[in-house]
Amino acid sequence: MNKDEAILRTKYSRCDGTVICGQRNKYDYFSTPSYVVRALLETIKFEGRILDPCCGKGEISKLLKREGYKVKEIDIEAHKFGVGKKQDFLSYYRKVSNIVANPPFNIALEFIKHALDLAYKKVCIVTRLAFLETNLRHRELFMLYPPTSIMLFSRRIDFRPNGNLFGGGLASIWIIWDKEIRSKYTKFYWYNKKEVSRNGES
Repeated sequence: MNKDEAILRTKYSRCDGTVICGQRNKYDYFSTPSYVVRALLETIKFEGRILDPCCGKGEISKLLKREGYKVKEIDIEAHKFGVGKKQDFLSYYRKVSNIVANPPFNIALEFIKHALDLAYKKVCIVTRLAFLETNLRHRELFMLYPPTSIMLFSRRIDFRPNGNLFGGGLASIWIIWDKEIRSKYTKFYWYNKKEVSRNGES
């Protein structure tokens, strides 16, 4: 077990705030800090409706709505969170302009491929840096659908609801596909903003 896996298995919290001891929560849910979403919004603009397909408690969708975007929220456990409509994204087939999500890492490959089938314009996924690894993902995803850009957070992200701003968490990235930009090359850049609070305000 590597260090990142150990963090996920021993330190992170369930969606109801209780600590996981020795296992992940059933649907691999982890809270998305608002400053992670703010980093995306500083560099990406959207046209059309946005789908948040694993909205959880609405951490991503709330900020998108605050910026004036129209957002549809679904989650397989929406009945627990009280946000959005209960729906398994992998059984969702309605086309949409954009998808922004923090998907379960254990099904992230299948999840992203489905998102790319449904979205007309942009797909933006926040996930662990380790997702870029493995021949399987390279062969089934990145060779077929090269990302437009990848944003790496230069500090590790703590995805626990009451975690630290940076450090002690996971090396994390935004992977962005813009279907209106055709290129076989991926732009890679770092996000290194220090002056940011946990609620995403500078």
